[in-house]
Amino acid sequence: MHDTEEEQIEAMKKWWEENGKSVIFGLCIGVVAIVGWNVWSSHKVEQGQEASSLYTKLSQNVDTDIAYAETLNATIQDDFSSTVYAQLSEMKLAKVKLASKDQAAAIAHLQKVVGSATGEMQHVAKLRLARLLRDKGELDQAMTLVEGYQDGAFSGLYAEIQGDLYVAKGDTEKAAAAYQKAIVAGAAKEDWVQMKLDALGVAK
Repeated sequence: MHDTEEEQIEAMKKWWEENGKSVIFGLCIGVVAIVGWNVWSSHKVEQGQEASSLYTKLSQNVDTDIAYAETLNATIQDDFSSTVYAQLSEMKLAKVKLASKDQAAAIAHLQKVVGSATGEMQHVAKLRLARLLRDKGELDQAMTLVEGYQDGAFSGLYAEIQGDLYVAKGDTEKAAAAYQKAIVAGAAKEDWVQMKLDALGVAK
């Protein structure tokens, strides 16, 4: 038994001599990775808090001091572009600019959101932008934004704006088909969409 133990000890020594450095290196890498992840996570939390604070200030001042709100938005875009507040602040400014009849500025803000956001916020920005482009007469550009969306929570809204664009283009048949699709998809204002459809006078 003694010889066996000595052999085991010698085997362990030999293994350590051959693999010890690799083991230590691997442990060091693991420790560095954990520390790095914790530092990165802490940094992301701090970023979110700072961006949230700036967005709150923007929201509180956007109706009374647009210049200050725009300065805050510029800071958010420069320093916190990876946070959701970058898109939220652009959306907020787009709404205020539209209310003040500055359509071009509103379009510019929404275009930034469409280009950087994902998911629900991108859909909301696309639909708002499409309506503004429609009002401006940029029908083809608006249609490019909303065509191709088939199924999902926003399908009714997309179909409705497509119908509006076809009406503006003078294509009543395609407009009727789009409105019918919007109704089937469960448009938020189904009665209103039905009124649009009825107004076309297209046989069902």
